[in-house]
Amino acid sequence: MIRHNLWVSVALVCVASARAVDPQPPSLDHDDRRLLSRIARRSCEQYIRDRTVYHTPYNPVTLRDVRCDVVVTIRRDHLPVGVGSAGPGLVVPATIQATVAALRDANHRAKLPDVAEDLLIEIEAVGAEVLLPFDTADPEPAVLTNAIEHGIDGFAVRGGSIANRVCPSEFAVKNLTVADAFKSLTETIGAPRAEQSLWRFRTHHWYQPERDKDIVELRRGMTVVAPDDVTSATLDDAIARIADHLLHRQRPDGRFAYEYEPAVFAYSRSEDPVHQAGATWALARAAAATVHTDALRAGAVLAIDAHRSRLRDLPGIDGAACVTSDDDRNKLGLSAQILLAMFSQPDMCGDARDRERIVAGILWLQQPSGRFVTAFPPSRRLTGLDVYPGMALRALFEHYRDQPTARVLRAFNNALVHYEAEFERAPSTA
Repeated sequence: MIRHNLWVSVALVCVASARAVDPQPPSLDHDDRRLLSRIARRSCEQYIRDRTVYHTPYNPVTLRDVRCDVVVTIRRDHLPVGVGSAGPGLVVPATIQATVAALRDANHRAKLPDVAEDLLIEIEAVGAEVLLPFDTADPEPAVLTNAIEHGIDGFAVRGGSIANRVCPSEFAVKNLTVADAFKSLTETIGAPRAEQSLWRFRTHHWYQPERDKDIVELRRGMTVVAPDDVTSATLDDAIARIADHLLHRQRPDGRFAYEYEPAVFAYSRSEDPVHQAGATWALARAAAATVHTDALRAGAVLAIDAHRSRLRDLPGIDGAACVTSDDDRNKLGLSAQILLAMFSQPDMCGDARDRERIVAGILWLQQPSGRFVTAFPPSRRLTGLDVYPGMALRALFEHYRDQPTARVLRAFNNALVHYEAEFERAPSTA
């Protein structure tokens, strides 16, 4: 075990050293990518019209020496109808070749459209690969995961004259883990493991939604932001855009489409009640904090009412209730976040007695030590031992600010003493 851990540590150091110089995507600025999208679209138009290959009359100086692989995906109504790749080679011819390959793929599958105007054209230009000092014959999962930055890096496995590659976008589209992708590439390459090598790379990934529209860059959700870019204005803008996104995801029943499955081009049927409650609280907070919020307020009230309809009295506990879920795992975090959402929109979310019933339910879960049990009966799954009490404390704080009582103050103080001591014993971000 000691040797194993030492080997992992040494390998991690080696990988970290290799990653000190990150691979770079091809040298393409925004105008270059927009031109490549225009070339791809004209390739689509000509091929659909007469099945011939487009030849561009113009190749700007900035692109004449750029060489890379190119992957083109043709979409209609956001669903892929054809995918093609070309290269490595000069980027303009490679883009045309990849586009034609995608169109031929669509034609082969009887999905080639009659017109090109409404096609969405997605392009991924692959940068140069950087070798990783990694033992492909005996892969260690911890080292492999550390070697590839998920969503930013792609990687290739090379053996002899053959190379298998997975682009950053494929991790999302195919719902791959790094380990799954590595296993698939190594098993299909043919060369013995000892002769294989691992490389990583980065790409430019963008799409043009329709003819004459500007391109849209595709990047992983978490990106580095310079300190100077974090201002009150940019934060307000980010909050407004996220709130609009939540409204876009809201269903007619008030809940939110939970998770998009890119591999099947549909929203997942899975639900997480606590996350639903969190989205409700976020939307209510955004509606309370911004102007011109009629749509946001309507969405927040619709979401809160969907959860208020699930409010149930606790048997044998006078005036106490909790927000229930379909799976009967009636978690403390669910009730606490809906209570917080209701405090964000107090004049539009029903009778104040509903808030008092939820507060009474939360107080009923508190033990003499100050600790909160983290689910209401009949649930026996006590998850969220760290984070749900924090939500409950925040909810009790809001209730006390609105309606001060000695009972709530005593419960809050007892919980604070208990969880401060817990944090000293076992620090937890949650």
